[in-house]
Amino acid sequence: MIYSYIHIFIYHIFISRRNSIQAKVRYRVRRRISGVIGVSKRPGRVPKRPRPFSEAAIIDNYIKRLRRIEAECFGPRHKKTDFYRYLKPVLKGYLKWKDDKKRKKSQKLLAELYPKRVKVRRDTHTIRSIIDASSKQDMQVKSRWANALIYVVRNRVEVEKIGLSEFFAKNGGPAGCARKMSAIRRAKKKGRSPVPAPKGTVRSSGP
Repeated sequence: MIYSYIHIFIYHIFISRRNSIQAKVRYRVRRRISGVIGVSKRPGRVPKRPRPFSEAAIIDNYIKRLRRIEAECFGPRHKKTDFYRYLKPVLKGYLKWKDDKKRKKSQKLLAELYPKRVKVRRDTHTIRSIIDASSKQDMQVKSRWANALIYVVRNRVEVEKIGLSEFFAKNGGPAGCARKMSAIRRAKKKGRSPVPAPKGTVRSSGP
């Protein structure tokens, strides 16, 4: 009889202990999924995710949205200028960072979030970093798009008046804008006065 009570007592202790351990495991799993704590950086483990609503998480969601838009722009039966839908949010995101004075900080976060895609050098423009992180196009196309949008930023006032698509139409498309931006850079390197921007436009102060 005594042994039966002892067995029952030990069994209850074992069940209680097991339930406690399982509860702790479930709690830690929920916290990891929600991003409150990170996953270990040991080899073979999933890398640490940005916390919800943090600056890194916001940028990560922005880049994922750009990737979806680009994939839609180059889907079946896409039109010649469909990729303008991708360039517009790239430009909008950059201008927001520029106005909020977060270009450098955001570019650094891009390099940390996507180290294989984004390589930041001294003269790397933030627009190029956004495109590198979000686009699957080849390097030549990425360079052309980046130069085109840098030229658009240089003429921001006009673009805000007539729209990006109309501005591209007036300047030979993204390729034409990219050529004009390249000409401005070459003129600066040779010491000549760069091609003047249209009256009432705002020049970009840098990456």
